[in-house]
Amino acid sequence: MRENGRTKSSMTKLYQVFMVEGVNGRYSLTFPEGQAVCEERGTIVASREDLLEARGMGYDMCVCGWLSDGTGGFVVQTHDPGCTFEFHTGVIDWCGGMMDVYCKV
Repeated sequence: MRENGRTKSSMTKLYQVFMVEGVNGRYSLTFPEGQAVCEERGTIVASREDLLEARGMGYDMCVCGWLSDGTGGFVVQTHDPGCTFEFHTGVIDWCGGMMDVYCKV
């Protein structure tokens, strides 16, 4: 889904957290760009705690995204070797470089 010609987003209304890609595709946002993308939607960059809360409600997104503290991470429900070599119930945080962003409603 393309919004305002700038970014694509994936949002499930059940969760307060949703992931947004940059206009140039997956993993194309710097942290400041990620902040701006969330602000354009009237939201904020999600915190690590927000992402964990969404995971507790079933959220599963194997996509590195910026978090409010300037780090990146993602959460998954089960181990998927195609996604990560590491699995745990917290935020998997071995992301780096350009990323997508997790926004919070």
